[in-house]
Amino acid sequence: MFFRAAILILCITAIAGALLSIRRQQIESERAIAQTHKQIHETRRSLWEVQTRAAQQLKPLALEHRLRAAQMELEPISPTTIRPVPTTPQFATGSNH
Repeated sequence: MFFRAAILILCITAIAGALLSIRRQQIESERAIAQTHKQIHETRRSLWEVQTRAAQQLKPLALEHRLRAAQMELEPISPTTIRPVPTTPQFATGSNH
C-alpha cells in the first residue's frame, strides 16, 4: 500500500511539474506576443510620421501646377497597369531566340 501511495505522489508531482512548465512557456509566449505587438504599433506610428513629413514636403498642389506649366500629362497608376511579379524564378536560357 505504501508503494502505491509513493508512486501516486510521484506521478502527481511529475504532472504538476509538467503543467507548471507549460504555464511558464505560455506566459513567456504571451509576453513575446505583447512585445511584438508593441513594436508593430511603434513601427506603424513611425511610418505614419515619415509619410506625413514626406507629404508635407512634397506639396502635391505645387507639383501639379509645375507639371501643368511644363505641359506634362500624367497617367494614374492602377493595379491593372502594374505588371505582376512572377512567383516562380525565371532563369535565362542558353539560346538567343
